[in-house]
Amino acid sequence: MGRIHGGMAGLNSVLYFGNDKKVRAKRNRNGEIVVKEEKIVPNRLLKFKEKLEKIPFIRGAWMIVKAAIMNWKMYVTALLVLFFAKMTGGKLEGASSMSMDAIFGNVLAIFPEKTHHIVTFGGFMLLFALFVKTTALGKYHGAEHMVDNAYAQSKDLSVENVMNYSRIHAKCGTNLVVFIFMFYSVLALMMNSLAATVLAFMLGYEVFILRNKKVNKLLKPIYKIGFAAQYVLFTSQPEEEHIEVALASYERVVLPA
Repeated sequence: MGRIHGGMAGLNSVLYFGNDKKVRAKRNRNGEIVVKEEKIVPNRLLKFKEKLEKIPFIRGAWMIVKAAIMNWKMYVTALLVLFFAKMTGGKLEGASSMSMDAIFGNVLAIFPEKTHHIVTFGGFMLLFALFVKTTALGKYHGAEHMVDNAYAQSKDLSVENVMNYSRIHAKCGTNLVVFIFMFYSVLALMMNSLAATVLAFMLGYEVFILRNKKVNKLLKPIYKIGFAAQYVLFTSQPEEEHIEVALASYERVVLPA
């Protein structure tokens, strides 16, 4: 049997990483589930990445690069949207025709100048949460969690059983984002935004991967914030069709061929 090392939801897909392969399942336009399996072949680049991920603090900074590589399409889309908004003057239709820059400036004006970077960071997270909740991404994210919870607790991967499990997951990246945001909120008051971002990732990741029972007990209130954010902002209750896609990927990783 294989072991799950992580997962990721897409707009119409779920991806799981195993010991020696990663499997993505997606539902195509015809409603059929298509599964693509890719072997993870050891090479110099992979070994270099594995070494980086073992170095304390450096592995947190490496996460920024890793996230950019894995989600480059999403970042390019976001940059294109921002570029289009700039080119068109960022005008909103309506009586006032107020520019997006003016609206954003008015919002920031409510807060002290030193906190503008923090408010901007939080604002982007809320915009992303809105995107997740209004698309199928939230349902696939919930399905990704529920399938792993069901297998970990019961080994029963029937759709009916999976539907009974929580869409909150202790190892979800949302919890990591909460830690990063908390560190960033403090560091951004003391240094420039770029340095604060890198340091927040470095420190946040180290706290996220801690497996010390005493420390984790102290961090419990923060984890509760992460769990609430998962439930309210970054996942939605999936339907059977979303669970089926997650199962198609998960089973190819954990069950014998």
